[in-house]
Amino acid sequence: MPKNSIQTNGVEHPLETTAETAALARVSTRTLADLRNAGLPHIKISSRCFRYRWSEVEKWLRERQRVPF
Repeated sequence: MPKNSIQTNGVEHPLETTAETAALARVSTRTLADLRNAGLPHIKISSRCFRYRWSEVEKWLRERQRVPF
């Protein structure tokens, strides 16, 4: 198992840093922090260190996607 991943139910989930997750989502790290405060799934390592599972972030963002009229 890679260093920055966890395994749940036999499935490996890589853990992304704040910068990596922001790049994948194409937002700034500040916007990612705002989304985190709004409920974005994350793992708090310390007061200034967070990790994210991209699969959970992507699901969370999709659930909040607005469909145009």
